[in-house]
Amino acid sequence: MASLSFSSLPVCKRFLVALLGLVALSGCAATQNTATSTLSDDYRVNHPLKVGRERVSITLNIPSGDGAPPHADTQRFMGFLRDYIARGHGAVVVETGYPEKARAMLTSRGLRDDEMTFILAKDSGRTMILSFSTNRAIVPKCGDWSSSSGFNPGNKIHSNFGCAFQRNIGLMVDDPGDLIQSQPMAARPAFNSDLAIENYTNRVNAPVKNSGQQAATPAPAPAAPSTTTVK
Repeated sequence: MASLSFSSLPVCKRFLVALLGLVALSGCAATQNTATSTLSDDYRVNHPLKVGRERVSITLNIPSGDGAPPHADTQRFMGFLRDYIARGHGAVVVETGYPEKARAMLTSRGLRDDEMTFILAKDSGRTMILSFSTNRAIVPKCGDWSSSSGFNPGNKIHSNFGCAFQRNIGLMVDDPGDLIQSQPMAARPAFNSDLAIENYTNRVNAPVKNSGQQAATPAPAPAAPSTTTVK
């Protein structure tokens, strides 16, 4: 039997075959558009990195008299204070029936009075509950492969694009509150940084003052940039 080629088919049949091919391609495009129609061009919108609040708390026994707390409580107490200094916000809330004893324990470890808030709990026994508020990064879950990685006639971004970057930032940041508002710079490094940025902005190559180091010789000011008008 002789094989039939596309050119040997009647015109109506060739038109029908071409029409079926276009329908198939449009179906693929529709699938791709459906998967990416709800996506934004900004990966931060598609995979938002959120910041929530949580409370960190521990319960410790208050030693009687002038006795020292158990070694296990001391280690937990010191770890709690290190955590508070690193990422705590606000004051440490102390719930206890022995506020003076608890205050003495906290001040002996370097906490100031304005960093402590006491709640009298008469039925707590010889214990105290320490807690503080902190920020928590809520990272996106990655692995959304709903959009096609091959056929992409609209040049749309992939559904999983940018998710790993957002997730890594959230897991690595020391204080998630910095994602909302960065902490202000302070002390000598901040002065040097501001001076360097001001000099760069004003195109002045004056040396940055640095304690303990000899100032560098100023470099000549750069020539003004030339402009060209394109007609």
